[in-house]
Amino acid sequence: MSAPPIPAPQPLHESLALAIACMVAAQIVFTAMDTMVKLLSDGFGAAQIVWGFFAAFTVTATVDAARNGSLRGALRTRRPLLHIVRALLLPVNMAAMVLALNLLPLATVTTVVCTFPLIVTALSVPILGEHVGPRRWTAVAIGFVGVLIVVRPGTDVFDPAAFVALFAGAVYALYLVLTRLLSRTDRSDGIALSTAWIGLAVFSFALPFDWRMPSLEEGLLLAFVALAGTIGHRLIIVAFSRAPASTLQPFTYLQVVWATGAGLVVFGHLPDGITLIGAGVIVASGLYAWWRERQVTTP
Repeated sequence: MSAPPIPAPQPLHESLALAIACMVAAQIVFTAMDTMVKLLSDGFGAAQIVWGFFAAFTVTATVDAARNGSLRGALRTRRPLLHIVRALLLPVNMAAMVLALNLLPLATVTTVVCTFPLIVTALSVPILGEHVGPRRWTAVAIGFVGVLIVVRPGTDVFDPAAFVALFAGAVYALYLVLTRLLSRTDRSDGIALSTAWIGLAVFSFALPFDWRMPSLEEGLLLAFVALAGTIGHRLIIVAFSRAPASTLQPFTYLQVVWATGAGLVVFGHLPDGITLIGAGVIVASGLYAWWRERQVTTP
């Protein structure tokens, strides 16, 4: 089959504006998805909630790989075990997210999970062999101080479920680092394909043990989760195809803002002042680590 058509070149400022718009839109879509997951999490398990997303992801990933050549060529790799380990991390992350969203306010989960860029910085040293200077290590440490401010262990408001959200963020960070490691040698469509197929297999196996017949309204919410996840990931792909990751990373923190608004409007959850301070510390630390990385890598 022929390769997909190459889009016409765009002026740099238009391409960057489109990338930022897609990134911002993706954060809004993911917040809507998390909101629906939280609404569903009282009555449904993780397998039923996210199975539709992996089914849709499998279709789009398979079509993309087929358009770029053969499926066999996309899956050709010297590191099949690494593919499997990495692909299994996404179902683990999603299951942890469903549990965290069931137990905690939406804004709290999003804030704690948004430590993942800092965890990526820490994991990039042993896994990718990258150098991280003392300033970025300090930013990582301060970011986790922000987590402690949010969850407040040892106080009356402490909820151990916060560590489920932190676990979800850590698993997602490892997933991203292994993605960067695999992308050095393997095709991106093959990486996506293995993720989709393995994730679908995991949740298809679990689905019969986790099934409950949904009502019409619940079925629509489940379909929305699948659609939102698919649209959000497509927006991310468009964004990263038109702008470098270093430019787009700060916009991921907008999800904390959207989640706070959605939590207030849908669930009536308003974070207290201490939680907002902790969120500010986490976001500021992540932005500083991003800025230092750009300073170090820019000639």
